[in-house]
Amino acid sequence: MEKKGQLPPPGSRQLNLRKSFKLGVRSLLTACPKEVITSLHGNIEDEFESLCRETQVGTTLDSIEEHVQEQTLDPLYIDK
Repeated sequence: MEKKGQLPPPGSRQLNLRKSFKLGVRSLLTACPKEVITSLHGNIEDEFESLCRETQVGTTLDSIEEHVQEQTLDPLYIDK
């Protein structure tokens, strides 16, 4: 049972988005000196998380995932 203030666990689409973002950031930062990487990496991830919260991308991706699951369970849904 969820406690007040806690978010539900992210769905697979949301996890995939975060994983892709982190891989992209990592590949961009590998060309930078260590000092730059250290100072930027945390800021970039924090900004990404903030943007995801503001735009409610997690909620949207979870809704899409739920809709896709419902369609796969619906015998009347025709996949074209």
